[in-house]
Amino acid sequence: MGGELTNLPGNSEKAIPTMAKVYIDGDEISPTIYNIKGYNYFKLRDIAKALDFKVDWDMMTLIVDTTAGYVE
Repeated sequence: MGGELTNLPGNSEKAIPTMAKVYIDGDEISPTIYNIKGYNYFKLRDIAKALDFKVDWDMMTLIVDTTAGYVE
């Protein structure tokens, strides 16, 4: 949708890019990671790409399909 990381009105928390490391089956992947209030967040699509599963939207519904491969 494109607005996932926009700041909501009244929210003053900063999303700080971080160099935290993420591993899948011992292999390091390189998702974009943000730290907010001490917690690390990354895009579901980055993980879907690394694990090869489908992430999509249907109107207002998030679809995660582990039987289908990742599509750009």
